[in-house]
Amino acid sequence: MQKVAAADRCLESLRTIHQLWPSLLAVRQPGLVVHAGNVPPGIEQARALRAERAETGSAGGDIRSLTAPCDLAVVMAIETVELALAVAYDQLLAAQDLPRTCSRCRHDLGAHVRTSNGNRCSACWRCESFRLQRMDAGHPSWERLLVDERAAARIEFRLATARRKVEETLDLVESGYLIMVPCPWCHGITEAMPGGSLTLRAFTPGEAPKTYVLCLNPVCDPPSSACGYRYEGHPLWPYEELDWLSRQLDVVVDAGVEKKRLMRERANGAATGHH
Repeated sequence: MQKVAAADRCLESLRTIHQLWPSLLAVRQPGLVVHAGNVPPGIEQARALRAERAETGSAGGDIRSLTAPCDLAVVMAIETVELALAVAYDQLLAAQDLPRTCSRCRHDLGAHVRTSNGNRCSACWRCESFRLQRMDAGHPSWERLLVDERAAARIEFRLATARRKVEETLDLVESGYLIMVPCPWCHGITEAMPGGSLTLRAFTPGEAPKTYVLCLNPVCDPPSSACGYRYEGHPLWPYEELDWLSRQLDVVVDAGVEKKRLMRERANGAATGHH
């Protein structure tokens, strides 16, 4: 399959967030039933589960929890996603040298200069600090701004994380089975995890032939000779390629064993030479 550009992946994440946002707002109140034609599959089940948790506590026991007016986990998820969207939108504005307006006082960023009173707006002393714009995921300005592939690549992971946060909060994400071997092509290395991490997961949505493996590292990009499929930008290996993938993972394991052996030999040699 042809590799999808970062800008297209950003827009896909935004479309998913926009589609699921009404459902996320609805489940702030445990047990609330909202009749909507575009409610995604699984939402009613998620709502029922949250209502049960509100009655019995998160552990599902007999101890009754105090009833809160809102599901705090959902409220925190909404705040996290809104902040992620605000930061991503501000990055796009900055990349194109467009005006960045404070959502509190509506003055430009340049007016917010540090004074003796702290970071206040010189054009409006009542505004204590610059506040980012909270931009809805469905706003048409996203598409107008996502024209620079480099800028899109910088915010892609932030938007993908926000999308996953929405899906996880609505219990719509299948987590898969973690494969305890690093990806042979990216080794799980990102800016956030320079030492690498485990990013390969096996998914079993049905019968065995439907099994597939994804690398969830957003920057993983194997050559076409190693991976011919993508799912939402992530490298994908279908069932018929899993034997081949297993052999590639064996190479990684063997290399790791050999590396540890050499390190032990060097350590023993150093200790012997010291004594």
